[in-house]
Amino acid sequence: MNKEGKLLFSWLSCKANTKVAKLVLLNTKSKKVITDKAPWYRSASRELGIEWEHETFGRKNVVERAFMPIKKRMRGFFKKISG
Repeated sequence: MNKEGKLLFSWLSCKANTKVAKLVLLNTKSKKVITDKAPWYRSASRELGIEWEHETFGRKNVVERAFMPIKKRMRGFFKKISG
């Protein structure tokens, strides 16, 4: 999200790793990212030369809350088709 609170870029993936994080960070075209403690964001930002900041609560949480219903529905969907 930018300073005005607008979403800059989002990517929905079933995997969370450095490769996916690099794809997301490249598409944000940002010089600094604020994420949770996920290690793949830290390593991806280091590889791309982007400044990284960890934030548990605050600005990052707005995005997490936005994706929470999507994640919940996807978990339910996968339980039904795999169970």
